[in-house]
Amino acid sequence: MLCLLLCPLLSDAQHHKKPYFIDYPTDNKVLDFFQDKQGIIWACTGNGLFQYNGSYMQHCMLDNSLRRNIYYATPKDSTSFYLSTANGLYLFNTRTYASELIASTQALNMRTLLRIDATHLLLRTYNGAWIYDETTQGIRLIDFTKDMHINSIQRIDDKRYIICSDAVIFLYDYERHRLISRVDALNLFSHVTCVETDSFRQLIWMGTPSGLFTFSTTGGQLNKITELAACSVKKIRIAPDHRLWIGTDNGLYIYTPERHTADYYTHHPLMKGSLGSHIINCFFEDREHNLWIGTEQGVSLLRATPKYDLSYWTAFYPEGKGNSISCLLKDKRGRLWMGGDNGVAYLQGDTLSPWYRTDTSLHRISHNRIRAIYQDREGIIWLASDGSISRYDEERKEFVNYLLTPHDLSKNSAWAYDIKEDSRGRLWVSTYLSGIFIIGKEKLMASAGGSIVADHHLMPPELSITNSIYFDADDNAWITSFREGVFSISPDLQIRCRLSIPSLGNAYQYQNAIQDHEGNLWVGSYGGIMFVDTKRE
Repeated sequence: MLCLLLCPLLSDAQHHKKPYFIDYPTDNKVLDFFQDKQGIIWACTGNGLFQYNGSYMQHCMLDNSLRRNIYYATPKDSTSFYLSTANGLYLFNTRTYASELIASTQALNMRTLLRIDATHLLLRTYNGAWIYDETTQGIRLIDFTKDMHINSIQRIDDKRYIICSDAVIFLYDYERHRLISRVDALNLFSHVTCVETDSFRQLIWMGTPSGLFTFSTTGGQLNKITELAACSVKKIRIAPDHRLWIGTDNGLYIYTPERHTADYYTHHPLMKGSLGSHIINCFFEDREHNLWIGTEQGVSLLRATPKYDLSYWTAFYPEGKGNSISCLLKDKRGRLWMGGDNGVAYLQGDTLSPWYRTDTSLHRISHNRIRAIYQDREGIIWLASDGSISRYDEERKEFVNYLLTPHDLSKNSAWAYDIKEDSRGRLWVSTYLSGIFIIGKEKLMASAGGSIVADHHLMPPELSITNSIYFDADDNAWITSFREGVFSISPDLQIRCRLSIPSLGNAYQYQNAIQDHEGNLWVGSYGGIMFVDTKRE
């Protein structure tokens, strides 16, 4: 067995929080927040500009040039603010909603705005760092950044700024318009994604795809924070209590440097206390010290209560149908089935079917969170969802929902993660917290739906949480178990073996498995990839 280890996760979560859940949009990648003089919250997104009206985010219908990819905002006066966009620098009037292109560069993509003084802005682009003069409306390049992809910029003090390109850190003196120092860090990371000045600790915090670093502006030393060594850091914010809010590709960390500990928030569809998405793009602290979190799937709000309550509000779009597609299947009829957080539908040619959801009387399913879509040998479509399993009735064009139980009725198949058919015509259903249910397909289909007792129920402690099921050529079932490894179960339901990545133990989630043409098994996990030679005992 050969193991290839990938990026491990930090799991120092605290469970005293009291979060609440609301649905999220997926077509609104939130990139930045801004609060104007009147206290109104604005969101810059990949789908244009949004305004928070006190209960939900309202889309601002602007000119065609501002309907996509608004990256950053900074104020000009009480009634207007600047917007950096893919098409250049715009001035936006909050009263009239009128916008005007006032500056552009060869690269166009203006990603970040930073106010230097009363009349100058520092701009981050894909073609260097630029200074915009509001008085003359002129724009000039900072010479040493020519043709450089600038990843982040940050103020150190009234004179000095840190400008980061790919694995290169510049200290820039704005007052004298000169380069103070340059640090190359290609041996430590590929590029800097974000920086934050920490005046309390006299440090510069730097986020990278390789983790979190501190940078000394006096000595120029770089130090890596080992507690977040495996995190791809995208955003850093210093909280009022001097802790660090750290946004990553795998959730939110609230880090206490003096104690070397971190509270951890992530997205999990079964937990109300989760974020809307693993991927965090930006933070904003409002006047009440609430933390607004922009993710790949909308906005989350971390309220400034003593316990840092995490809560959410209405989605950008009220229906959200088709959001967050996580499983696809092209069936034998050529239909493309799509399932995710908001139900299931299929596309046949250019025609989209109705959405099958829990909140419709005509096309109802047991739960909107679809975990797997499967077609058996006879062409029947099955769903595994957080509401158990469902079968598609081709004649009636609707789903029949089933809830499997053992003989003692102590468990059920709600929160079904996968469904597969073996060579004997039995359906295997993996679940969260209830093990594996096995039932003859004919027996199941003979019922009208609802609760039905399974033929077999497998639930040793290590198989209580199971993710995926895969049958090899010999009809052995390979089960990926949450943090317990991979299990092989024979057709007569005996556990043949248990495998895990030795150096990781049972700490990581085993997600999926597939067999190659040579009969070898490949298992994917949050901790790495495992290769299993099935020909060896």
